[in-house]
Amino acid sequence: MINPKIFKAVLMAATKETKDAVLQALVEHIGRNYDYNDQKVGHIVDMLVDKNAVVTPDKVNLKWVESHTDRLMYQIDKYNIRNIAVDSVDNIDCTVRVNFEYIEKINEDRCDVSYTSSHSDISFNDYPEILK
Repeated sequence: MINPKIFKAVLMAATKETKDAVLQALVEHIGRNYDYNDQKVGHIVDMLVDKNAVVTPDKVNLKWVESHTDRLMYQIDKYNIRNIAVDSVDNIDCTVRVNFEYIEKINEDRCDVSYTSSHSDISFNDYPEILK
């Protein structure tokens, strides 16, 4: 990943024309891929006109995630989940990455089996309740 300080310096040096061209290329790229009902492009437009539309980890409702663990794994009833935490937000794919640990319920009493770290991406377009 490019160092954020280097990217910020390049962004400050870039002209309006080059920034516009990059944004147009980004929108075209997203348009060539799956973007149901133009939700991703719509979120980009929202972020351009309102800086509060940029979703940050502090805007995620962790209590909603904890009460909807079925969004983390398939057949969640077979697992115990712990240490649920927001890892990051992708404002282009419109997803929240959630880290957690799980163990199969049939193994919960065994000493030789430990929790496994995992993550799941939850769309805040599909589940807007995930945001505060």
